[in-house]
Amino acid sequence: MWTAAAAAGSKVQTLAALSLGGRMGELEGLALLVLATSVAILAASVADIGMSTQVVRAYASGGVRRRGDMLPGFLTRMLICLPLAFGAAVLLAVIRADITDAVLWVGMIVFYALAFLSSMVITGMAYGLGRFRGGASLNGVVRAATIPLLFLVSLTGASPLALLAVLGAGEVVIAVVQYRIAPRDNPRPVGPAIGMRIRDSWKLGVGSIMNTFMNRSDTVIISGVTSGRALGIYGIASQIENALSTTAMIPAGAATTYAAQSRDRARAVAHRRTVSGVVALAYLVLATPFFFFAEPLTELVLGVQIDDVLPIQVLVVSGLFASLGAVAMKILNGEGRLNAVAGIWVVTAIVTTVAMAGGAYWGGALGAAVGAACRDVLFFGLTWFAVISGHRRDEVEVSVTPVPESS
Repeated sequence: MWTAAAAAGSKVQTLAALSLGGRMGELEGLALLVLATSVAILAASVADIGMSTQVVRAYASGGVRRRGDMLPGFLTRMLICLPLAFGAAVLLAVIRADITDAVLWVGMIVFYALAFLSSMVITGMAYGLGRFRGGASLNGVVRAATIPLLFLVSLTGASPLALLAVLGAGEVVIAVVQYRIAPRDNPRPVGPAIGMRIRDSWKLGVGSIMNTFMNRSDTVIISGVTSGRALGIYGIASQIENALSTTAMIPAGAATTYAAQSRDRARAVAHRRTVSGVVALAYLVLATPFFFFAEPLTELVLGVQIDDVLPIQVLVVSGLFASLGAVAMKILNGEGRLNAVAGIWVVTAIVTTVAMAGGAYWGGALGAAVGAACRDVLFFGLTWFAVISGHRRDEVEVSVTPVPESS
């Protein structure tokens, strides 16, 4: 619950940055800010290669004994992230004509990618040491503290991209403080040694990379085939869907843990129905105003005027499917259904790329939104089919198991 609440809290910071970015650079400037943020987070997630998950597991199980044991692996990931972020930023600067300050563009993406990666890994260490409440609280406080600084930067007349400097600085502070306050020696009982090399964590990285790809790749995919204005409209719609989904998912924060621990199939089914119902209800309550009042809410919150709210409405509807699909994915991860998880992510990634690039090329922002809706509906269908079919297979196996006769 604490980690889910922290994720929702970070959306407040994101909302502030988007609101100020829209007022600094209007729709086109806001589009570049969203695109730069997405590129940086994608680069960081790919470079992570599962380490942020591995450190949670390693410290929680006692497989790592000292705080500094994770530093060599962490440095390796940072060295991988640097050329990834730099190359992606340079490539987009060449493709898009609306990037007028290439140095600022590349610099902000590289800095934010490295900063985001550092906070992601070090926060994983804090959670592995059991500091869920303290770690999540620290992250929320630091990110909230950046909002006044974001406001001051917005008054300078700088490019919206300058806001990434403040966001990145906040992530660096999180990483440094989380590391400094962590105990030097792991207080957990000694467990089997767990390594931090790439070959030790890459399997854990597949799911997180694909998850980030699904949530962050959309603006990157369409950036090369659509105009700045269309990218801005879609970027706003995507951020609204992401914020609504993240907040609605808070009640499902423990779904993975419950699925991993549950041995009673009937209780597991009842739990998934309850969690899905609560998430769906929460999403509908949050999303309904954005569906019916998309134009005034967008202008009020982000300070930009858009002439076509249909892309927002499409993604607000499809966000319900994305949220429920995310619940099912948590269940699959908890049950250890790794083959199903990998297959779903691969199929979804392929469909996402084709549907969104094709939709944006032929229909601009609305086409991209329709492509994203196809992604969300497909993700929902695949995940719940896997959950339900797996439970039915378990029931069949139980029913055909012979009961030993009593003597």
